[in-house]
Amino acid sequence: MTVALLMIVASPFEAMAQSGTSGTPEPSGMSGTPAPSGTSGSTFIRLDNPLGNITGFCGFMQKLFVAVGTIAVPIAVLFLVYAGFLFVWARGSVDGLTKAKNNLFYTILGIAIFFAAWLLALAIGNTLAQFGVSVVGNCQ
Repeated sequence: MTVALLMIVASPFEAMAQSGTSGTPEPSGMSGTPAPSGTSGSTFIRLDNPLGNITGFCGFMQKLFVAVGTIAVPIAVLFLVYAGFLFVWARGSVDGLTKAKNNLFYTILGIAIFFAAWLLALAIGNTLAQFGVSVVGNCQ
């Protein structure tokens, strides 16, 4: 899990480290990398940024949390519904009620951790901006 997270975080830096051309000058007005050998020499392939128009740390964190939230919110709702069903299925059983309470508690704890991480990311971005670090993007 840690390796996968590290690869996701480090992949933009790896992409920036690669050179676009092999020492040949680019024709004026063209951008992108040259076409593979065997094709017309004047054809260029345009590589678009998969992250869109993200500007800076704040924009990246916002896109990251929106993407994770798009997946996490429906899952959290399903876990809340499941906890409700556990309360119904317990039918007064002490063990069943304990399991339902634990499930509800940990679901709410997970939701709280997600929102706390969002607030922490915003606080870090705003703190960096106040210290004068160049944080491009809206941290509000």
